[in-house]
Amino acid sequence: MTDAAEQLAAGFAHHVGVWARRQACGAATIDALRIVAAQLSLATSNGHVCVSLGDLLQQGSPSGV
Repeated sequence: MTDAAEQLAAGFAHHVGVWARRQACGAATIDALRIVAAQLSLATSNGHVCVSLGDLLQQGSPSGV
């Protein structure tokens, strides 16, 4: 994975976390949303249009998130 794709994923995850916090989501929900956002961003950078829930469970949190 390129550094730019990882930076984009980390930035998107951060923004999703901010949006969730503004909606008064709990810490566990915010953490989960950040992980999903980062994985989705990385998948999109690789040319995919979605991420399966099973893949999210296996991959966990990418670095920087």
